[in-house]
Amino acid sequence: EEAEISGPPRFKIHVEGTDNLGEVEIVKNNEMVYGQTPGAKTADFEYRDNETPGEEASFFYVRVRQTDRDRQVAWSSPIWVTGR
Repeated sequence: EEAEISGPPRFKIHVEGTDNLGEVEIVKNNEMVYGQTPGAKTADFEYRDNETPGEEASFFYVRVRQTDRDRQVAWSSPIWVTGR
């Protein structure tokens, strides 16, 4: 997805795993900017970036690692954000 916004981006995150979630991370431009360790099969939270986007797009995605034996990993599709 792409979004053109006038202020700092805000995201509502909902994650459901098949086992307990060990790490849920927000990644911006390939750098982890927020993380938590829910220790449950679901996680719900909001994340607000501190920067108002400019003309050059930034991308955000969610990366999840479970606590199961294989430490399964999943991630969302990226969201490309530019400023108005």
